[in-house]
Amino acid sequence: MKDELRLALNQIGAAQASGEAPRDILKQVLDYLSELPPSRVTTADFEIAREARLWPDIRRPGLIWPNVPDRSASTLLRRQPEMAWLFIFHRDGYQREAALNLLSGSAPSPFLLAAIAWRLNDWVPQVRRAARRAFSRIVLATPLATLAAVVPFFVLQTRSWLRWEPESAMLPGQMLARPDVVEALGQWFLSATSGPVGQTLQLMLQHEHFDSLLPILSKRAVLPTVRGIALRTLIQREATWQVGFEREWIDKVFGLSRRVPVFHRRQVQSPGTWEHYIEDGLHDRSVMVRRIAADALSRDPHRYPRLEEALQWMARDRSSAIRARAEFLARQDV
Repeated sequence: MKDELRLALNQIGAAQASGEAPRDILKQVLDYLSELPPSRVTTADFEIAREARLWPDIRRPGLIWPNVPDRSASTLLRRQPEMAWLFIFHRDGYQREAALNLLSGSAPSPFLLAAIAWRLNDWVPQVRRAARRAFSRIVLATPLATLAAVVPFFVLQTRSWLRWEPESAMLPGQMLARPDVVEALGQWFLSATSGPVGQTLQLMLQHEHFDSLLPILSKRAVLPTVRGIALRTLIQREATWQVGFEREWIDKVFGLSRRVPVFHRRQVQSPGTWEHYIEDGLHDRSVMVRRIAADALSRDPHRYPRLEEALQWMARDRSSAIRARAEFLARQDV
């Protein structure tokens, strides 16, 4: 967390004792928070609450405190509804719920939209429901670029979320049903150079909305992992994604087992032919992608109409792994 953001949060925390938060400082806080990437919300959640002193009120509601001004968090939120974007990080579930119920309009940044999504897995059921309503409202008014920046965070995080309701689980699919969001994400997959991009694409393939993007991703994506995942999906005409783990017994007598991944699958329709994708893969600039094509060819060499030409090309490959596959196929006299 930047020193400027920490200082501004400390100022907000100190000002709460007077029952009012300076609006100029609050704007600075929201501006600094908007600079954070969506993935940062998982660790920044507690940091923000700590620095801004967003703790539950010591005084219990309903108790009478004579001659003491009402400077509770609830009163501050009523006086300054703009504090709602900060109060979604509050440690008091009542304040988080109240803040989420106040939010409307467009999300100021991908980080703050991700903060609402983060509350979909909150430990308080009422907060989760308020987050779902807030997210559904705000998505309608939020710019396309902000939505597209949050979807990868959403898809990656929700694999491990255990507390969210079925209604919330439908939200990523609803966002990906928008053609403009899918198009923006396609541009991100094409140009991204770092981060868990391949892992994100693998998980997004559970939604059929990305099928039309696979041919161009298999050829023009900057990252070899993206090209490889797209090419493998097109060759196999099947999308796979991990949904969790299960126990596989090695020896029940001795209680030996191991965790193995569990995958879901669905069929993918693609415009090109199997031979076309194999040829494209063998000529890719990355050995990882060429290996995917070579492995697919090795499993069904008789299906490829120009096998001799392909084997000659593979035999000249600079990768020993590709040359070894060509030698193996040549020995099989296929």
